[in-house]
Amino acid sequence: NLFLFCMYVCMYVEVISVITNDGRNIVGTLRGFDQATNIILDESHERVYSTKVSC
Repeated sequence: NLFLFCMYVCMYVEVISVITNDGRNIVGTLRGFDQATNIILDESHERVYSTKVSC
């Protein structure tokens, strides 16, 4: 049952990391999702990694 799975995920997962098809990494708190694989993230931000070494 999708509803019970959502209740389980929303209760136990605080922060998740989502990697999109174009390679972006979005981190946030999972608040919900639907059958079309749309998700709702709260307090989310994008993590950007650099290959350059800074001094």
